Amino acid sequence: MSRSHRTNGFAGSTHEFGPAGKTVIAVAHTLQAMSDVYMNVVHALRAHWQAHDNAYPQKIVLTPAQADRLLELQQVGMVPFPDARTTPRRDRFMGATIEVDVNTSGVLIAVDGTEMPIEAIPKSEPKN
Repeated sequence: MSRSHRTNGFAGSTHEFGPAGKTVIAVAHTLQAMSDVYMNVVHALRAHWQAHDNAYPQKIVLTPAQADRLLELQQVGMVPFPDARTTPRRDRFMGATIEVDVNTSGVLIAVDGTEMPIEAIPKSEPKN
C-alpha cells in the first residue's frame, strides 16, 4: 500500500492520500500547539500583569513557527486591544516585546528575570 504525502503550508501538517482516494489528515503535535499560541500568550501576559502590578515582562521568546502563527492570527482577526489601531508586528504583541529564537519552547521572561513556559501558565479570568 503506497501513500503520497503533501504539506498544506502549515508546519507539521501533512495530508496522506491512501487507497480508494480516502484522505487521512495527519497533524503533528506541534501544529496543535500552534493553534493555542495566541491564547497562551494572552494568558501569560494576564498572569504576569496580575503577579507584577501591571508591569510588562522583559520579553516573550517564541519559536519562529509560534511567532509566525501569532502574527497570522492577529492579521486574520484576532487583533488584541490596545494594539487594535496598529498594524500587527512579529516583534510586538499587546505592547510586549517578542523575540524569536529557534532554541526555545516558548517562554515569558518576567520583569524580575524569571523564565516561565507560556504553555504552563495557568489560564486566568479577566477581572470585571
